[in-house]
Amino acid sequence: GALSGRSLAASAAAVAAPALALGVIVAVQVALTRTNLFDSQDAWGGRDFHPPWETVAAAWDWIQHGSQLRGIEALNLAALLLCAALVVLGIGRIPASYVLYAAATVLLLAIRIQPTPLTATVRYLGVAFPCFVVAALLLRRPSAERAWLVVSAAFAGLLTVLFLRGSFVA
Repeated sequence: GALSGRSLAASAAAVAAPALALGVIVAVQVALTRTNLFDSQDAWGGRDFHPPWETVAAAWDWIQHGSQLRGIEALNLAALLLCAALVVLGIGRIPASYVLYAAATVLLLAIRIQPTPLTATVRYLGVAFPCFVVAALLLRRPSAERAWLVVSAAFAGLLTVLFLRGSFVA
């Protein structure tokens, strides 16, 4: 059926609310500190955007030639590529809104280069829940589920050990 005026207004308000909230946050921050979150992002290279293939190439170059954090960068690159593949595999398997949400998340991470090309990508992909839904759908066999569990536990253990030794693992 058609949307009533009230439900249309509620939908419009729901769409506008995040932008309004961001505007309020920036206004308050400027009033209190004379700086804003966009200035902070500049310090990390947050306004520089690149095509995804340039970011992937930069990450690969960092893994091969970077002086530090090579392992974490490799994990970030693997996670980004895995989630990108899961987004594609999710087409037709999960609702289109989920695919679009996950695609936007993955794309946003794939177009920025910060201190390392994919800084904290694994952490940021944690909110791309549709990727996990697609993985669950693909791993329906008990043997596949057990293999995923073993690999996940091994990586969690490795990252825990690295963190406890003082390495940067975000």
